[in-house]
Amino acid sequence: MPFRACSYYCHKALLRQKSLLVLLLALTTAYLFASPMRDVCASFGMKASILPYFVFLGDNYIANGILLTLWVWLIEGVPYRDASEDLVKIRCDHTSHVLGITLHIAAMSALYWAAMLLISVLVMLPHVELDLGWGRFYMSLNRGAGDRLVAMNFIFSKKLQQLMTPAKALLLSWSLHFLASVFLGLTVCLINSRARHAGGGFIALMIIVFDSCFQGLGMPYVVYYFSPVSWVNLNMLDMTKTTPLPSVPYAFIGLAALCVLLFGLLVPRGAHALRRGGVRHEPYAEG
Repeated sequence: MPFRACSYYCHKALLRQKSLLVLLLALTTAYLFASPMRDVCASFGMKASILPYFVFLGDNYIANGILLTLWVWLIEGVPYRDASEDLVKIRCDHTSHVLGITLHIAAMSALYWAAMLLISVLVMLPHVELDLGWGRFYMSLNRGAGDRLVAMNFIFSKKLQQLMTPAKALLLSWSLHFLASVFLGLTVCLINSRARHAGGGFIALMIIVFDSCFQGLGMPYVVYYFSPVSWVNLNMLDMTKTTPLPSVPYAFIGLAALCVLLFGLLVPRGAHALRRGGVRHEPYAEG
């Protein structure tokens, strides 16, 4: 039953006009931040590899903040409280219901960042080449003038390019964004369930602003250990065990632990909410 509930929620969410609007705004954001790089490609007759732009987009705290804010806006309605939601609750017990919503948040997060991966390629057209390496364009931008050529929108870390391939960097960045989005979605769900559908989106937005303030104001490194959204930025993680920044395992374990904690807080709350509503929910049975 949790998977059927997840499928129902995803189908309903994808048919909303808001989902299309979020996608268009995400596309616009990626396009605007890519404009300086497209201009450089056009000026020097260069082609950019298809993988790295997603990594650099996720490492820019302004672009990343916008994309995560759009995600929160997309998911801010959970747990849903329309008329059809009562039918879902009648067909499943409270634990299955919470699990269904959690799977829905995870599935929507995966779809959202998969769409962003595709968008990161589309917005660089026609200045892309089928090169799975860093490529001449991005390697050139890490040699000191990259920030000036593209209006200082990105950090083209030479260390990052030396330590891993674009495919590995993309996998790390995508996975961390996925986990952070699930964390934000579960935060929204938990706050909304406790505050009668109010405040979850605001709290999640404050967590995103928290990260932006740290990076924009240059806060001490120790602060990043307590800012989950900051852990999606590969340039703010310790790759070599030589900096005071959080490590990659710390980021993955921290985000996963927060997701598990929030799910654990949601389950007993769901039981209380059902009892308070006065509706008896029996497990769904076929036929």
